Amino acid sequence: MAAFRRAAAMGAQWIETDVCLLGDGTPILFHDHTFERTIGLSRKVREAEWAEVRHWRSHLPWDGDPALTAIPRLDEALQEIHRLGLGLDLELKIHDGEGDALVEAALPLLRKHADDGGSLLISSFEHRALEQVRKQQTDWDLGYLCAGIPPDWQAIADELRLASFHPEYRSLTAARAQAVLEAGYELYAYTPNRAQDATDLRAWGVNGIITDDVLAFREWLTD
Repeated sequence: MAAFRRAAAMGAQWIETDVCLLGDGTPILFHDHTFERTIGLSRKVREAEWAEVRHWRSHLPWDGDPALTAIPRLDEALQEIHRLGLGLDLELKIHDGEGDALVEAALPLLRKHADDGGSLLISSFEHRALEQVRKQQTDWDLGYLCAGIPPDWQAIADELRLASFHPEYRSLTAARAQAVLEAGYELYAYTPNRAQDATDLRAWGVNGIITDDVLAFREWLTD
């Protein structure tokens, strides 16, 4: 969560992060399928439990302080995000077919966050996960993550009543961006980390980007 605080201090208004499900049903903020890359353990996320994960720290400490690299539960993260006044684009990260269980575990916490005034956008690569959220939350904003916007994007948008598409930035073309934007949907491209990588995106009217380097896009923060 140190990254969220730093992003807020830099002027970011929204953050994007991933939620996944531990083996004991605890929703945590974590990206990978296993803990190997960040923690140095080959354990799968779906095999671990909160009683052990709560003690783990990254082997690449943030600013030299291991205490800042703890893995947060979703409820803990939502409290801090609300305190910082940040909007949240939360990706439902599904590793081993546990999408339904993840939705059921996350939704009560997200409802409270939304009821408390938190700005919220739910995104996923998994069609079914977004479908399950839409069945239970008819008024939430949903975003469709995709390697590239598919040919049947309009049908997908109609079915899920999407607010936005989130394509990989190198896959986007001017024509496709124009079509999606003119249809009334927002576009958030992932993950350019250099300003020069997003020159075309800005010219095409993309609403925002998902990046690891907030400072590289400081000009976007003032728009």
